[in-house]
Amino acid sequence: MKQRLLSLFLVMVSLGAMAQQTITGSVKDAKTQEALAGVTVLVTGTTTGTSTQADGTFSLKVPNDAATITVSYIGYVKKTMSIGNKTKIDIVLDQDAAQLAEVVVTALGIEGKKSQLSYATQRLSAKDLNMSRNGDLAQQLSGQVPGLSIGTNSSSGVSSSRITLRGESSLNIAKNQPLIVLDGVVISNNLDATGQGEIPIDYGNGLTDINPDDILDVSVLKGPKAAALYGTRAANGALVIRTKSGQEKGGVGVTFTTGASVEEVSRFWDVQKQYGGGFDNVFRTDWGGNYGAPTNGQAVSQVTYLLPNPEAKPFTFKLDRTGFFDQGLSTNNNIAISSSNEKMYARVSIGYLNNKGFVPNTDYNKTNVGLRMGATLTDKLSVDVSANYSKSGSKNLPVLGAGGQGIINSMIWGMGNYDYNDYTNYWAPGKEGVQQNYAEYQRYNNPYFMAYEWVREHKKNDIIGQLAMKYQIADGIEATLRTQATTWGLFRNEKFPFSMGTYGRDERRGDYR
Repeated sequence: MKQRLLSLFLVMVSLGAMAQQTITGSVKDAKTQEALAGVTVLVTGTTTGTSTQADGTFSLKVPNDAATITVSYIGYVKKTMSIGNKTKIDIVLDQDAAQLAEVVVTALGIEGKKSQLSYATQRLSAKDLNMSRNGDLAQQLSGQVPGLSIGTNSSSGVSSSRITLRGESSLNIAKNQPLIVLDGVVISNNLDATGQGEIPIDYGNGLTDINPDDILDVSVLKGPKAAALYGTRAANGALVIRTKSGQEKGGVGVTFTTGASVEEVSRFWDVQKQYGGGFDNVFRTDWGGNYGAPTNGQAVSQVTYLLPNPEAKPFTFKLDRTGFFDQGLSTNNNIAISSSNEKMYARVSIGYLNNKGFVPNTDYNKTNVGLRMGATLTDKLSVDVSANYSKSGSKNLPVLGAGGQGIINSMIWGMGNYDYNDYTNYWAPGKEGVQQNYAEYQRYNNPYFMAYEWVREHKKNDIIGQLAMKYQIADGIEATLRTQATTWGLFRNEKFPFSMGTYGRDERRGDYR
C-alpha cells in the first residue's frame, strides 16, 4: 500500500512539474505600429519558443514557473518581458539605433545613412554571408532579412532561387522578384528551367553564378521608393551587391577559405504498408499505387512484363524510397590576393565549388574568377573596374516534380511489394541498351535507369563587368560615368535512352537533343 501511495505521489509531482500555461500576444514596430512577422519569442534561458505569424501574433506554451520571455528580431533591440499572471502580452520593439547609423548603398551606388532614408533597408556585411560554405548566395540570404523570402530546391547541386520582399505583388510568378544589381550592373535572376508541362529541369539562375566569397556587402532595399532611379524594374525592391576591392585591409594580403557540407534525405511522406500493388484487394501489375492484395506474407504470383509466369512468393512490403538516395557532399574553396595603398587598390580571387547531389549521378561544378581594381588618378578623378567570370556545369541534372517524368513521380506510384535494390542492374539480362529492367515497365521507369541513363548535360560561361569613372565637381557634388557589359555562353543536351517512356514521349524509342 505504501508503495502504491509513493507511486501516486510521484505521478502527481511529475504532472505538477510539467504544468503549462498558454500565452498569446502580438509584436509591432514601436514607431510605425506595423505588425512584425517572424519575430522569435523564447522562454528566457531555454530553447522553447515560437515565431510570430504574418499578422504579428503568437501563441506559446510556457511552464508555470517561467518568469520572463525574450523577444528578438533582426534590426531591432532585443526585449525581455515579465510573464507574471498575464495570459496575453502585446509587445513593441524599437529599431536598433546602431543599425540606423550604418551606411547603405542605394540606387546607382549612392551611399547614405540608413536613418536618413525614407524607406526600409538593411545591409548585410561579408561576415553575415557564406557561413555554411554552400556556395549559393541566395541561400545565405535566407533568414537574414525580415520580409525576405527565398524559395529554392536542393536535389542536384544547382538550385534556382526565387526571391520576394514583403510578399507577392503580382499573379505573374516572374514579376515578384526584386531587382539584382552587382557593382552597378543589373543581372537577371529569372527562373532558368525547362521541361514539358509542370516538370522543369533546374539550371540555376543569376545569383547561382555569383561567388559569395567575393561579396563585400548586400544592401536590401524594400519597396518601390527604395530604387526609384531604377524605374519600374525595381517595383519589388532591390538587392544591391558590392564586391570586395582590396581596400578593406591596407597593404598586401592573401586569404584562403574552405568548407564542406553534407545533405541527405531525412524522411519521406507517410505511407500505408498493409496493401501492395494492384486494385480492389487483388494484385495487378498494370495498376499503379498500392490498393491491391494485403502484404501479410500470403503467396502471390507477382506477374511482371519480364516475368509473365513467376512462381508464387510471399507478398510483403519491401519498398525503401529513402535508400535510393545518396548522401550529398559539397566542397567550396577560395583564394584571394589583394593589395592597396593611398592611390590604388586591387583584388583577384579564384573559387571552386564541387557539389555532388543526393540524387544519384547528379553533380554541379563552378569555377569563379573575380577581379576588382581602381585608382585615384588626380585629386578629383578616380576610376574603378570590376569583372566576374563564372564557368559552371554538370554532367547530369535531374528532372524535378511530378507529371509522369520525374523520379519522385515514379516513387509516388511505386508498388510496395517491390524493392528498388533488386533493380540496381537496370538493364534486362541479355537486352542491355535495349530494354530496362523493372517490374512496372510500360507504366513507369526504373529510378536507377532514370538516374544513370536519362542524362542532361549543362555547361555555362558568364562574364559580368563594369568600368566607372568618378569626377568631383565640388564639395558634395560629383559626376559618375559608368559602362557595363554582360555576356554568356550556354550548351545543353539530353540523352533519352531506348525503352524510356514519359508523357508525350511514350514510344520508348529513345532520342537525343
